[in-house]
Amino acid sequence: MELAGAKRFHEFNTTSEDILTGDTFNDLKETLLCSVCSDVFKNPMNVRQCLHKFCAQCIEDYNRRYKKECPACR
Repeated sequence: MELAGAKRFHEFNTTSEDILTGDTFNDLKETLLCSVCSDVFKNPMNVRQCLHKFCAQCIEDYNRRYKKECPACR
């Protein structure tokens, strides 16, 4: 009986990495993560010229500190 319960426990406690494997998981991470801060987008904004997406605060800080250009295209 304990084994069956343990198996059910494992089935309901799988992580997203267990369900989404390989390329699918990496594509999803790429879609949801800001390349400047490497975190999930917070108030996402697109750069008009190239349509790359960043957190609003990340792109504002980047443009203030460096050149006014897309960090991904530089």
